[in-house]
Amino acid sequence: MQTFDREVKIREEQEFSRFVQDQLRKDREKQEQIQKLMQIDFIEANAAKQIDNERKKQEDTQVKMKETYKYFPYTGGEEVERKRLELKEHQKKEF
Repeated sequence: MQTFDREVKIREEQEFSRFVQDQLRKDREKQEQIQKLMQIDFIEANAAKQIDNERKKQEDTQVKMKETYKYFPYTGGEEVERKRLELKEHQKKEF
């Protein structure tokens, strides 16, 4: 009787062990699937972001190319001021 009970316990433990191992395997497979889906989502989102950034860059370039100035950008202010003073002195000398 004791050996029968012992064999039953061993079988129950083995069945439980197989059940736990099967559950662990299923959980691992599910985790791997979730991870693959996350990777795919990340890659797709990254590609969409790159396309959006490229489109924005092209739009900015087009805006810059169409942009016109109504004035000449003021550069070399000191040199312009010096030439203006020289011209003024020259005009004084002529009068």
